[in-house]
Amino acid sequence: MLPMSYSRPTKRPLIASEAPPRPPLRHIIAASVAVSLPLMTLALISTSVSDLLFLPPIGAAMALIVGAPNLPLAQPRNVVVGHLIGCITGILMSRLLGVSIITAAIAAGIAFALMLLARAAHSPATATAMVTALMPHGSDISNDFRLLGFVFASSIMIVVLGILANRLRGLRYPTYWW
Repeated sequence: MLPMSYSRPTKRPLIASEAPPRPPLRHIIAASVAVSLPLMTLALISTSVSDLLFLPPIGAAMALIVGAPNLPLAQPRNVVVGHLIGCITGILMSRLLGVSIITAAIAAGIAFALMLLARAAHSPATATAMVTALMPHGSDISNDFRLLGFVFASSIMIVVLGILANRLRGLRYPTYWW
């Protein structure tokens, strides 16, 4: 006979989760299309191989926008300003220190610090800083401005597509603009 103070342990799953419930299938499909569409568009309009190197950070940004539209990291200010800071920092570090993986790591750290100072933290933009720092820039500064324009246009495009994708799913985005 068991003592009265003894209680049997309740059966719990082997791996308990506090994760939110899975979204409906239509939201998953819409999010998947929303992430793929801007990447395919950028791949089609890219004029150089260096443009294609920006697809991973832009893809990560789009995944944040459609996967977690309420996060501060996903808001338009953070996306656009973060990628601009990342691109500028990568260019400057590459020009100052030369092209190397160490330069890229330094650029990512400095870019993230600058994003925090600007109240525009956007983690995928640290990858933008790294990609930009790993590119040889040469003496022609016009290529730097072209890269900056490409990153700016890409950032604006994913914000606009993020607004459309989230509205189609009945979600509010952005939470704030600036």
